[in-house]
Amino acid sequence: MRGADEIGRDLGVVDPRHGDVERDREGEAPVTVREQADRGVDRDLARLEVPAPRDRAESALEAGGESDREELFRIRPTTGTAHGLGDAEVDLEHTVLGAAVPFTSAGHMRSSGVQNLGHASVLPGGASVESSLPGAGRLVVPVTADRHRFYSRAMELWTMSVPEIGAAAALSVRAEQQGWDGITFTDSQNLVGDPFVAVALGASATERLRFATGVTNAFTRHPAALANIAATVHETSGGRFVLGIGRGDTALFHLGRKPMPVAEFAAAVTDLQTYLANETVDCNGRPSRLRFLDRCVQPKVPLDIAVSGPRMIELAAHVAERVTLAVGADPDRIAWALDLARKAAADAGRDPTEISFGAYVNVGCHPDLDAARGLIGGAVAAFAHFSSMPGSTGAGLSEADGAVVAEVGRRYDSNEHLSNAADHTRALESDFVDRFAVVGPPDVCAARLHGLAALGIDRFVITGPSFRADRDHARTAGQLLTGELLPLLREGSVRV
Repeated sequence: MRGADEIGRDLGVVDPRHGDVERDREGEAPVTVREQADRGVDRDLARLEVPAPRDRAESALEAGGESDREELFRIRPTTGTAHGLGDAEVDLEHTVLGAAVPFTSAGHMRSSGVQNLGHASVLPGGASVESSLPGAGRLVVPVTADRHRFYSRAMELWTMSVPEIGAAAALSVRAEQQGWDGITFTDSQNLVGDPFVAVALGASATERLRFATGVTNAFTRHPAALANIAATVHETSGGRFVLGIGRGDTALFHLGRKPMPVAEFAAAVTDLQTYLANETVDCNGRPSRLRFLDRCVQPKVPLDIAVSGPRMIELAAHVAERVTLAVGADPDRIAWALDLARKAAADAGRDPTEISFGAYVNVGCHPDLDAARGLIGGAVAAFAHFSSMPGSTGAGLSEADGAVVAEVGRRYDSNEHLSNAADHTRALESDFVDRFAVVGPPDVCAARLHGLAALGIDRFVITGPSFRADRDHARTAGQLLTGELLPLLREGSVRV
């Protein structure tokens, strides 16, 4: 396998701290990571090809099975296509969770009184916006004004990405230039590179962008080791890191494990927070503390717990500084989760207003509603399956949507995680996608998200087109997301 330096040279990236003179692939003068993101050839982050390594792909074919696409990915410059094992061409520049932040990845339900006639969005105060879409009428979602909580906290907008070796710095620079507040890197040790290394590289190449794991887990690293690496990247990034964590999905799947039971997760997270607070943990009868934190100058690493079910919501509200919902984009379910979290925080003696509440939202930003839905099927299925994981009850879902989620969970194949071509995406119904995700042109998407913000969501972690998305539609979606949707979200993002 090629090393990061070789991959970096192929991309025309030169670390500005290195004195070595390298020529880019056109024979021009060397460029820094930041300059690379500005160049015409790299304005789209040198669209990348991620072919399967020949030996492993052929071995898989000879064995008669289909290899895990993500495990087979390697990176090299090309004209803008990506090829997986047997895949059609995919444009990774605009594909997977955070569209238009290239090579990004991974990575509900029913509003009362919805008239399923097409498409529309909720505005703060209960108003609605209608949008004419090809083949659609309109969808009116009445939400009463008393459901909204107006607030004065500025909206944070994050994009999701994968820590692909050799690309983390350029991805981070591009995200900063496009106006994102932060970028998350997935943690799945069998599929992609290490997210903490990606954070360190990205932070060294940016100035204001924030970073988070999206998400790590409490199983593959001991709480002391996890707290150590989190505190290290937080300190070296100048306090720009957030430790995002959950029960574990693909990271545990590829180790033959199910997601951590909530009780086991709670014990690990309690120890983790104790370490991060520079306090002492009783570790097998021995006092255990991160002594090097005495020499650090940054404040404590914020802990952000990703949640979808009531027990995880309550736990997060008890112990975390940040709680990020993975329950879809339906206002009813968002309101249910927020109410549950606020009550749990108050019961634990915490002020709920001191917790930052966020939401993972699948966004298909495209004027053609069918195209918008088709772009994000893999990601919608992935997030729906979080509500049907072992130990999940589907709480907060309507009966109809609960049935869809249960069927997605029954069919879910983690080897096809985030793939639009996965068989489990066939369980998704159009009206379910319209409720669970945010789809449509920029003005409609903006109104939907502003409506959720009015309920009390401070942060959105936006996921865009999934793997195997139509490349032309994905390119359009990426351009609309960063060129039009982000500016619309910035307008009026502070409400008093």
